[in-house]
Amino acid sequence: MARVGVEGRYLEGDDLRALLGQDFWTVGVSGPAHRIDPAAFVRGLALLAGARGARVHERSPVRSVRRGERTVLRLPRGQVSCATAVLAANAWTPRLGFLRGRVFPVHTCAVATEPLGEAMASVGWRGRQIVFEVLTGTGHTFYLTPDDRLVCRGLLRYHFAGGLRPPDLARAQTRLAATVAERFPPLASVPISHRWSGPLDMTRSLYPAIGSLEGTGRVLHAVGYCGHGLAVASLAGRLMAELHDGERSPELDYALRHSPPPKMPPEPLRWLATTGVTRGLVRRSG
Repeated sequence: MARVGVEGRYLEGDDLRALLGQDFWTVGVSGPAHRIDPAAFVRGLALLAGARGARVHERSPVRSVRRGERTVLRLPRGQVSCATAVLAANAWTPRLGFLRGRVFPVHTCAVATEPLGEAMASVGWRGRQIVFEVLTGTGHTFYLTPDDRLVCRGLLRYHFAGGLRPPDLARAQTRLAATVAERFPPLASVPISHRWSGPLDMTRSLYPAIGSLEGTGRVLHAVGYCGHGLAVASLAGRLMAELHDGERSPELDYALRHSPPPKMPPEPLRWLATTGVTRGLVRRSG
């Protein structure tokens, strides 16, 4: 962090306990991380894009893409022809026939408690920081909502052949509720009010896939954010504009050096490897 000019602070022992009010974590790094509302952020971007002349067509899913001198997108009620298409379909990208074996979906799950009420005092956490566990590898993230619910996101699930059906949320809730109780013992009896899941677009290298596809027609792509989409996709928007306009930047050069990502092994080896890794991470995290 010091090398790239980002302010950060190493925390352990009493310093960490004073910040979070809990004994579960023993080592941490404090940095300039902030949480924003993803839906509000996207709505704001849509308003800005509309003000600059862009047209947003919701409820118009692309069923297939045919490449040629002009790329044709087939929709339920027609088609769109364009000189340049940008693939930004995240976990659904392989379903359109692109980057198969290089980008694959992994589902992540989350739960939220009822408003904590008087239990807030027992949690501490006065700064309402975001807690992201790095060493467990399962992506456990904790934060407090404006109405004082505790959200816990974690667990990774891969379906055979990159399936996109939702995982078993009842089992996910049981595991995540146990995770909350382990990290925050005073909250063990607070009921879970919400549970949900969503697919992430992953790559074997854990680098995003940002670049241009080889072959007929100009198709750019920005996918494979590996669970960091809110931050990386925001940068990818600028990189897509640079790539489209023939401009270059150090960030774009870096992204192009890591794209396309390496291929995953074929099924069933992919399922065995991915499932083994994710289950091992869950056991490691307790």
